[in-house]
Amino acid sequence: MAKTVLIMSSPPEVSTAEGAGLPVAALTAHKCLTESTGIKLDRSGQQNNILITAAFGGVSQCLTSLEPGSR
Repeated sequence: MAKTVLIMSSPPEVSTAEGAGLPVAALTAHKCLTESTGIKLDRSGQQNNILITAAFGGVSQCLTSLEPGSR
């Protein structure tokens, strides 16, 4: 059993199998993009510009790959 401080819930659009393969950094990046900024990763919402600086840590590297304009 994992301690509750080590567990993070996955977003509704991420299946249990997909969530099991994602590190916490990727889930944190996803949460930052979708909940804090309101950006929709399926490009259905309003387009916004975001600036990610010093992308050398785990979360910021995931942010640059999740950000819709990076594709």
